[in-house]
Amino acid sequence: MHERTALLQRGEEENDRRKERLDREAQELEAQIQEYKAKVAHLEGLAGVTAEEAREELLRETKSEIVRQGEREGKDIYDSTVANAKLESHKVIASTLDRIAREIISEKSLITIQLPSEDMRGRVIGRDGRNARAFEALTGVDVLLDEIEGEVLLSSHSPERREVAKLAMLKLIEDGRIQPSRIKRFVSEAQEELPQQLLRHAKDAVEKVGMKSPTTAVLEVLGRLYLRTSQSQNVLLHLQESASIAGIMCSEMGLSADERAKAVRAAFLHDIGKGLEEGGLESHDLSGAEFLKAQGESEEVVNAVAAHHGKVEDLSLIAPIVRAADTLSGGRPGARREDHMAYIKRLEKLEEIAGGFEGVSQTYCIQAGRELHVWVESSQVSDAEADALAVRIAKRIELSENVSGRVQVVVIREKRSSATAEGANALNV
Repeated sequence: MHERTALLQRGEEENDRRKERLDREAQELEAQIQEYKAKVAHLEGLAGVTAEEAREELLRETKSEIVRQGEREGKDIYDSTVANAKLESHKVIASTLDRIAREIISEKSLITIQLPSEDMRGRVIGRDGRNARAFEALTGVDVLLDEIEGEVLLSSHSPERREVAKLAMLKLIEDGRIQPSRIKRFVSEAQEELPQQLLRHAKDAVEKVGMKSPTTAVLEVLGRLYLRTSQSQNVLLHLQESASIAGIMCSEMGLSADERAKAVRAAFLHDIGKGLEEGGLESHDLSGAEFLKAQGESEEVVNAVAAHHGKVEDLSLIAPIVRAADTLSGGRPGARREDHMAYIKRLEKLEEIAGGFEGVSQTYCIQAGRELHVWVESSQVSDAEADALAVRIAKRIELSENVSGRVQVVVIREKRSSATAEGANALNV
C-alpha cells in the first residue's frame, strides 16, 4: 500500500513537470508568433500591402509568367509547324508541277495530226523508237503518240518548229516509207516550203476578213505573224478577230461602206509591226505604220495603226474603232495568258544560254523544258570537250536569274560520213 502511494505521487510530480515544460514551450511559441506578427506588420508597413495582398500579387505574377511562357512555347510550336507545313507543301507543289508540266504545255502548244491506220503509228515510232527520236532531233519537237489512239501530237514552244514538224509529218505519212534518212529529207523540204505555207495562211486570213488583198510584202509579214503569239494569243488570229469586231462596230454605228472597209483593214493590219524583222515589240505600232505607208496604204489606215496604243493623235473615227477592237479582242476571257508566255520565255532563255557557247549549232528544249538538247559541230568539239561543255552549260543555267527548275543538259556530237557509188551502167539507169 505504501509503495503504491509513493508510485502515484511520483507520477503526479512527473505530470506537473511536463505541464510546466509545455506551458513554457507554449509561452515561447506565443512569443515567437507575436514576434513574427510584429515583423509581418513591420514589413507590411514598409511594403504598403498586407500579407494577403502580397500572396495574391505573387499568385498573379506566377500565373502571368506561366501564361507568357506557354505563349512563347506555343508560338515556337506554331512557327515550327507552319515552316514544316510550307516545306512539305512546296515539295508537293513542285512534284505536282513537274508531273503536269508536259500536259499543260502540250495543251497550249501542240498540233494534232490524224493517222490513217494503227500500222502507221508503228512506222512513226520505228524499231525501238528510232524514227520518233530522229524526228524529234531534227525538228526540236516532242512526238506524243500515247495520248489518243489514231493521232500523233507534235508539241513545242516554238510555233515555227511546230509548223515545220507538221509539214514534214504529213509528207512522211503520205509517203509511208518512214526511216531516219527520209525524215531528214522531208524535214529539209518542209523548212524550204515554210515561207510559202505562211503566205497561204496570210491569204486565207485576208479572204476570211473579206478585204481587198494587200501587197505581197504585206502578205509576207502577215504570214510571219501566223508564227507569233502575244501572251499566248496567236497574232494573226487576233488580227482577224479585231477586224471582225471593227466591222460589227461600224455596222452598229451606221457608218458608210467606205469607212467600214477602212476600219476593217486598219484593224486587220494594226499589229503588222510585230512581224517586221527590224521592228521591236515596244514600237510595233509606229514601225508598222511606217511600213504600211511605204506600201501605199491610205492615210486613215496608217494613222489608225500608229494610234492604236495612243502614241499619236487620232485623225479620224477609224482610229478609236481600231483601238476598241484591239482591246476587246485581247481582253476577252481566255484570249491571253501571262503565265504561258513566262513559260515560253523560260524555254527560249535556256536555248539562248546554250547557243552562246562556241561550237554549238542547234539547241532544242524538249520534255516541257526539262531537257535541253545541244547539238555541236563534230569538227570543233571533241568527245571529251562535249562532256565538259555539258557541265559548263549546266553551270551557266544555274547562275541565270531567269531560269528555275531542274534541267538536264544533253550535248549531242555526231559525225556523219558519206560517199557516192556509181556502177558501170550508171548512165543507162
